[in-house]
Amino acid sequence: MGLVFLRILEYYPGILFLTTNRVGAIDDAFRSRLHLTLYYPKLVEKQSIKIWKNNIKKLKEVNEHRVSRGQLPIKYDKNEIIKWVELNWENLQWNGRQIRNAFQTAIALAEFKAQSRKSSKRTSQDPPSPDPKSSKPPVLNQDTFLLIAEASNQFNDYLLQTHGQDEEATASRDQMRPANFKMKPTRIKRVESSESDTNSDSSGHSDSGSESDESDDAGPSDSDSGTEKKAKKAKKAKKGKKAKAKKSKDKAEKVKKDEESLGEGEKKKKKKKKSEE
Repeated sequence: MGLVFLRILEYYPGILFLTTNRVGAIDDAFRSRLHLTLYYPKLVEKQSIKIWKNNIKKLKEVNEHRVSRGQLPIKYDKNEIIKWVELNWENLQWNGRQIRNAFQTAIALAEFKAQSRKSSKRTSQDPPSPDPKSSKPPVLNQDTFLLIAEASNQFNDYLLQTHGQDEEATASRDQMRPANFKMKPTRIKRVESSESDTNSDSSGHSDSGSESDESDDAGPSDSDSGTEKKAKKAKKAKKGKKAKAKKSKDKAEKVKKDEESLGEGEKKKKKKKKSEE
């Protein structure tokens, strides 16, 4: 099963997002197939409050859906909830999933309390009021979230007494993730670009182009036959001979010119002596 998953992961034609908090369980074969890895640190207070505000905004959509079904909208006070979060953030330190679950649980509790109030009115001796305005809407306030937070903390304390250490220490012991991870400064170096480098790069491109042309002209390919190789070798040898002959000819002409210039210098010296006499 693992091999099938790795094969699908390698040849999957789209984008696949994988999240885990057990990074230590990833082996080298799995890691080599990950194109991009991102580390998400714990939420700071500012990020956490932003997630709370986003979930509060979603309550508008929930209320619109409730009204379309003929139900009363949920009553809530945004400022009261945010102040409660700022006051208890250090003790809670919930992640994004826990905040979303807390909102879903809070809405369910608010609806349950509203329904229980209706049922208690129906069982009383007073006749039911036909006016829907008389029924109270679900209320989402700090008391609802306080109840959820206390239940969550009680369960965390139970797990702490069971394992003898908290979740982070257990994960560190099992080599799943470090308890306190600190990012080290990058050791990857950059190439410092300058004008000389750009000039050398441009000249290098031209030189490599000329060399590639010469190699294409002179170098034999694998598909050439034996006769073509011999012909190319002979051409190359002729070119070498011509180059040598040209070199020696240029050298002889230079020597001749030097001798002529020396002879003219001696003639000038003799004329000078005669004129002085």
